[in-house]
Amino acid sequence: NYSKDFLSLSAMFSIATLNGNTYKLRVKNGWIAPSVFWFAILGEPGTIKTHPVSMMTQPLSNIDKYNKLLFDSQNTEYEMMGEKEKRGLKKPRFKQTLISDYTLEALHGVHEFNKRGIGLYKDELIGFLNDMNKYRKGSDEQFWLESFNNKSYIVNRATKEPLYIDNVNINIIGTIQPSELNKMIMNYEGNGLIDRFLYSAAEKDIYPLSRKEISIEWIEWWNKTIENNNNFFKY
Repeated sequence: NYSKDFLSLSAMFSIATLNGNTYKLRVKNGWIAPSVFWFAILGEPGTIKTHPVSMMTQPLSNIDKYNKLLFDSQNTEYEMMGEKEKRGLKKPRFKQTLISDYTLEALHGVHEFNKRGIGLYKDELIGFLNDMNKYRKGSDEQFWLESFNNKSYIVNRATKEPLYIDNVNINIIGTIQPSELNKMIMNYEGNGLIDRFLYSAAEKDIYPLSRKEISIEWIEWWNKTIENNNNFFKY
């Protein structure tokens, strides 16, 4: 009962996130197109929006799970070293790909370390929009508007060293209900934010649950394909 459109958008999101800044399309001289997509999956409650996204982004979560275990191991080793042994060594960091719950400052730090690019999966996009400018009016919105263009971004902070993110590459996917989309259009009309999203709407009819199953072999193939190619897409 999954929408083929929702599955397709989720697959595009996962592959684009994995690619990040590794490969870009040269449309013409001076016109380079990165793989940056913002997807909004539109549907009424009960149109099965979340499940196809979760299924297709699971390999990215698996990559993060592996990298977190690797970080924990390396960090434990590092903390056990003496001060002399630590000299010349950098403190281990967690290389994260998929973000869901974040502050903008934390997101900057994640992307500064994972220069290839990251993916933002927000189950309810209205939450992403409501959190915008929550603490710094105008600043968050400006960052997101600029980030879509894959340009460099400098974060200047009073108490820490500045961060330089070269070629900001953040893909976004999330779900939203039509009534919430209307509010979003009213609040952000005219600044270009809503125009950056690609929308896919579910059919209005909600069909009975099918007895057919997705092949386990296909799900395993999808997971292995994405996870194995994590080492192919470098930056």
